Amino acid sequence: MTIFDRINRSLLRGFAMKFIWIKGEKASAFQDALAVRDTVFTQEQGFPAEIDHDAMDQNSWHLLLYRDDKDDLDRLDRSGHRVEKFEDLTIEHDLALEAAEMGLSSSKSKKSPDSSHLEAIGTLRFFLNSDGVYQVGRVAILKAYRGYRLGQFLLKEALKKMAVLAESDEVILHAQLAAKGFYERYQFKAEGETFLEEGEPHITMRRRLALGKIPAERLAQAERILFIAHLAIGDFTYLQNGFKAFKEAYPHLKIDLFIEEVRCTNDPKKWPFLKKYSLYDWVGKCGIFDKIYNKNYSPALRLESIVEAKLQKYPIVVSIETLASLNGAGLARDIAGPDGFAMGMDIRYRWYQIREKLDLKKLNATIEVVKPHNGSDRHISDDYAYWFSQIGGVMLFPEDRYPFVKIPKKWRKDAEKQLGKWGVQADQPIIFINHIAKNPRRSWKLSQVRELIELMQQQSKWKNSFFIINGIPEILPEIRALIEKHQLTNTVAFSAVDNFFQLPAMLANSDLIISVETAVMHLANAVHVPVIALMRIKTLEWVPLNEALTTLIFTPKRADVIADIPPQRVIDALPENPFAGRAERILDKHLDDLSDDVDDDFDIEETTAEGESSVASEEGE
Repeated sequence: MTIFDRINRSLLRGFAMKFIWIKGEKASAFQDALAVRDTVFTQEQGFPAEIDHDAMDQNSWHLLLYRDDKDDLDRLDRSGHRVEKFEDLTIEHDLALEAAEMGLSSSKSKKSPDSSHLEAIGTLRFFLNSDGVYQVGRVAILKAYRGYRLGQFLLKEALKKMAVLAESDEVILHAQLAAKGFYERYQFKAEGETFLEEGEPHITMRRRLALGKIPAERLAQAERILFIAHLAIGDFTYLQNGFKAFKEAYPHLKIDLFIEEVRCTNDPKKWPFLKKYSLYDWVGKCGIFDKIYNKNYSPALRLESIVEAKLQKYPIVVSIETLASLNGAGLARDIAGPDGFAMGMDIRYRWYQIREKLDLKKLNATIEVVKPHNGSDRHISDDYAYWFSQIGGVMLFPEDRYPFVKIPKKWRKDAEKQLGKWGVQADQPIIFINHIAKNPRRSWKLSQVRELIELMQQQSKWKNSFFIINGIPEILPEIRALIEKHQLTNTVAFSAVDNFFQLPAMLANSDLIISVETAVMHLANAVHVPVIALMRIKTLEWVPLNEALTTLIFTPKRADVIADIPPQRVIDALPENPFAGRAERILDKHLDDLSDDVDDDFDIEETTAEGESSVASEEGE
């Protein structure tokens, strides 16, 4: 994404949009669909008015896209910019308006929603044809709003809706020949010969849908679902998109999460550390989950969580647990009970894991861990997208898989204050270095960090840089001693102190991140800061997803460890412009200031500058 794309994205914050789904012709919003279609097909393209509104409308699902007149659209015109990318603009699914149009009660609001300020600007319909196949048509965008990729948005939402309804696993459409390439990007394939439709050359195109294994009726009738998973920060960096997409696909469902703790122990000395697992801060603030079972760090507490979960009588329990030792299938079946639908990962157990194999057979459905024939270039986000597709037909398009993190304003301001205390100047590039991982094979040596800093300080472009060395609390004294012994100027030790969000907040304020193979390199993508990632060649599925922001340095051989990468290779990979990521950083701050923040009411509190925290030690790969 270029800086111009992101500027355009910020301008579109005043370009508010909403969408709703309606079924049939009875909703008043159907007249909005007809109005858009009349403007585009009849008035603009010259098709006879009588052929537009046909008998299929009464059995169709209609997607309506609206612009909110209450917002300042003129900001876009005054800017002088034209939007070239649309993926980052949030279009709100107005559930209250949708419920009102469909004659359903809305849990979001007791008042009837006011739609007088909404202007219909786009529409699409689909229905089950006589062959029992979904058929898409009547795709229309008002002329003034073309060029913003709204047609792409309509098609994606339609595919998502069809997969969730699960009434067919095929979709066809009659595409104008000029639009054939557009539909091919969404896995439609042309079939048969071209034909004329109202004088225009068309071609039939078809694609398959992957439907979920949980019956659509059960998902529609359920009020709550439980997911079971063991999570590290690196896992959740990509899994968050799957959970978010699931919540959007099934907005009526309350989603609960049972977090398995692989370090569960009877040793009370370890409990305080495990209780403060920094991932819980992120999971608790992401806005996806209703109830989180996260006190599973001792066997007794874990048993209490299981008993509490069983009392909820979940109609659906899904384990995405991939560690055989945790037996996610057995736990899912146990919590779901005899009446619940239990689903788990289709793990290939060893011959002696008889109990686990038996528990796997007790599940109502299983999830393939890796998509067949996915190729050697698969990414971990591909696997996660495949999981949610199997669970509930949830579609995650490639552009929907990029990591993100919403940093509460409290922690953004905290990071800015901390940099001020350190005396960082505006003309200093801020370099964040993360050399430590839980696995020593994925860690760099502290002496290599010192060598890198000294080499960078010898270069004219980087000599004025401010270096932040990230570390777990246990090694902060060692880092400080190294800084003092070698008199490393403009260098400090850092470990997030009170909360997970201190880490991404500091990353977001950096100009360049240099990290070994941990969650930090993925969080760098999430906060849109350039990263140099040091990786083993054996873990290609975990490369950071945003290629434009990522420079990869691999170990020469599969058996090599990260420490086999010399600092000079990092020097050779440094960007030409030390401030290349600063425009992104400034703009992200602007976007955050424009957005609604769930923690706006929090008081800004002081936090320890270079204190201890469990954050850095909890990063997962």
